[in-house]
Amino acid sequence: MRRRHGDVDARVGALGGCGAGGEEEGDDAQRGQFSGLRTHAMRVAESAQNARPRSRARRIGAMSEQPTPQRTAQETRAALLEAAAAEILECGYAAASLSAIAARHGLTKGALAHQFPTKSAFVSALGDALREAVRASVAAGRKAYPDSPSHALIAFVLHLGSRATSDPAVAAATALFSDRAVPDPRLAGAVGELLEETERFVAEAYAAGEGDSSLPPADVAEHIVVTNLGTASFRLHQHPTGPGRPRLRFLRITLAGAGFHDVDSVIDEVVSSRANGTLDALPPSRSMTR
Repeated sequence: MRRRHGDVDARVGALGGCGAGGEEEGDDAQRGQFSGLRTHAMRVAESAQNARPRSRARRIGAMSEQPTPQRTAQETRAALLEAAAAEILECGYAAASLSAIAARHGLTKGALAHQFPTKSAFVSALGDALREAVRASVAAGRKAYPDSPSHALIAFVLHLGSRATSDPAVAAATALFSDRAVPDPRLAGAVGELLEETERFVAEAYAAGEGDSSLPPADVAEHIVVTNLGTASFRLHQHPTGPGRPRLRFLRITLAGAGFHDVDSVIDEVVSSRANGTLDALPPSRSMTR
């Protein structure tokens, strides 16, 4: 049975705090640490207006304005994933509940199960979102700097940081990186792809003479990924970068230690140009690009 907008607003207004998350795994409820990102509450579609008969012309006109069932299903799935991302960011994986996720979208738990029957199904979708963000960020970095792998690496990091601060699904996926309660291998697969792409940038930079090191590119890439995803895990518990403290300061330390040449000038150039004009705005300093 569909709810009116008033019913949805009432349920959304009543939301507060994190419920028990033991509906699937039976874990004890715990309060998560990621309370900084919230998303807009989503409303259900309006009930069909059957109270008054309409002329054939009006019926045809109304039908032409309605979204296709396929589009509606896609939008519903995206909205549910956004609601799940917000719940996980606020409560952590174990304490997030399907009931609370459904309530954010104005649905019952049973209606939610049609799209996402378990919490791990949400994690799979979050892993897919992270994988897509990695691929898009790689493409953006290479487009911005086709002739310099080290510049492209910095642009890649900035683009991915921008996605992590603007897309709740990517933000939740990065936050779950350090959550041992997460069961789904698809998230691990996305992180694995992130490692592979970062290693490729590092290896290409060494091959192009933009750095000299005896360190294996895989080790350097792992340090970059762990540092940046680790930053995302505690970003809300630290002050943002203050005046006089450079952007990407952790990445500067990593690349300098890994033998990259002119690290500060390369990073400053990419940051000041907003990745050669491929970013509309830099990600906030309180982000995975700390």
